[in-house]
Amino acid sequence: MLGKIITGQRLNLEVEEAIKALETLSQDSSSEVRKLAIKSLGRVFSPKIVPTLELALKDVDLEIIEIASEILQNYKRTLPITREEGEKTLPENIAIKEAAQ
Repeated sequence: MLGKIITGQRLNLEVEEAIKALETLSQDSSSEVRKLAIKSLGRVFSPKIVPTLELALKDVDLEIIEIASEILQNYKRTLPITREEGEKTLPENIAIKEAAQ
């Protein structure tokens, strides 16, 4: 149910509360509960889920590790590239700059 609440939602108070609840459930003693919590976290696009997914990579259940790994890979693929990560700026167009003067 929490996964449905956060699917497609922007980060707001309700989504943040759902993320906290899912983080707690991702540490449950039942591997099925942990698996569902991790899958549900994968439905929200927020850097807040990354630490929980990274922790899930150390789970004893291989299926949970695979799910967390896949979500992290998809998440990292969709992140925008920042200048620090290699985005190049285009050179200034000198002709436009001179025409403006």
